[in-house]
Amino acid sequence: MALQALQSSGVAFRRILSHFPEELSLAFAYGSGVYRQAGPSSNQKKAMLDFVFTVDDPVAWHSKNLKKNWSHYSFLKVLGPKIISSIQNNYGAGVYYNPLIVCDSKLIKYGVISTSILIEDLLNWNTLYIAGRLQKPVKIIAMNENVALRAALDKNLKSAVTAAFLMLPESFSEEDLFIMIAGLSYSGDLRMVVGENKAKVMDIVKPNIAHFRELYGHILQDNPQVVYKIQQGRLEIDKSPEGQFTQLLALPKTLQQEIHNIMDPPGKNRDVEETLFQLANDPDCGNIVHLGLLAIVRPSSLRQSTKGIFTAAECLAPRTLCGPPESLERVRKEYVHQIYSADDVSTTQGPGHQLRDRHQGLKGEGSCGGGREWKRCTCEGNASEENGEQEADNEVDEEEEKGEEEEEEEEGDGEEEDGDEDEEAEAATGKRAAEKDEGDDVVTKKHKTDEDD
Repeated sequence: MALQALQSSGVAFRRILSHFPEELSLAFAYGSGVYRQAGPSSNQKKAMLDFVFTVDDPVAWHSKNLKKNWSHYSFLKVLGPKIISSIQNNYGAGVYYNPLIVCDSKLIKYGVISTSILIEDLLNWNTLYIAGRLQKPVKIIAMNENVALRAALDKNLKSAVTAAFLMLPESFSEEDLFIMIAGLSYSGDLRMVVGENKAKVMDIVKPNIAHFRELYGHILQDNPQVVYKIQQGRLEIDKSPEGQFTQLLALPKTLQQEIHNIMDPPGKNRDVEETLFQLANDPDCGNIVHLGLLAIVRPSSLRQSTKGIFTAAECLAPRTLCGPPESLERVRKEYVHQIYSADDVSTTQGPGHQLRDRHQGLKGEGSCGGGREWKRCTCEGNASEENGEQEADNEVDEEEEKGEEEEEEEEGDGEEEDGDEDEEAEAATGKRAAEKDEGDDVVTKKHKTDEDD
């Protein structure tokens, strides 16, 4: 299948992509390694690059990838491509991640998802996992002419705007909207329970306002229910019962059903439209929408994290098996000493109490939340550098020009950072003992950070 490489694709990303089977309907990169973030994830040079590959035939794709990149997989590789594809499609959020891969001197993680499953998630928000990542600026590397996929990508952005409107007041700023959108897919995310950076959503949004504006500006300007004051960066929306009912009817089906499950007491058996009409007149409308999002994200996040234990079980250290031999020690040092956190973690807060009792304790604030034509949502504008887009091509060229001598110097610097304990181990037992200690470091870091799946 021929791939259409978009203008926003950098050489570094396409070089990494060349190490994988070509049968992709969509490939994109995301996270702090692609777009600059504030806070602990601000160092792009040390950030892991996250990729998602969308494939029409997972069995065929994994079969080819196993031949090219056998060591990328955990012990599940011995079960063959059919079992791997079954695990990918039927457990968690429908995506199979291979983490901690060193490819072209870059530490990467890549997920594989079926095209049909992705389209369903984009349209209906079945898990809001990959769909949630695509509600934020991403770097499109390749995309074919799948009309259904492109339409689903557009619909996902419009749905994000609609859900955000329902949880925002009548008047708000662009930043308020984009923070709401960036947090949509993390209402109830398991990673928020295990100590992620609580300001992560604002760290994502603040340096990338221009990218969010490019992604959603067209949708906001065309939406008849919003007054978009571009110069002031302010928006006003219709919060009347009629306006909210129109917005509720436009929500993805899975979210509508979860709202219905929360609102409809046992025995009444009302239809979904009747429930939504009642909710449109309810002052707790935004909180109920938030609870519906939580009911989608929490179980899918838990199942995907559990699946990650098995798909990444043998990833005890970064492995260099993509491209020519690299200085694995240098890459490992950078990874061990970076402050790494997943790109999309949100500070979404809201009521986490009994879902069916909408009248008790629904005082928390929802946090979710955008539109632009998908062909334009690759965020390739001239403001990229000012707002944190990584110039990956220049970085790769500079690294190659430095040569082996600088790699050795960096290696030495990394060893100094490891502290006296590593130096004594190397002096006593030599390189083999040092490698063992370093492997242990990576195990500790791996468990600490986990994947953002």
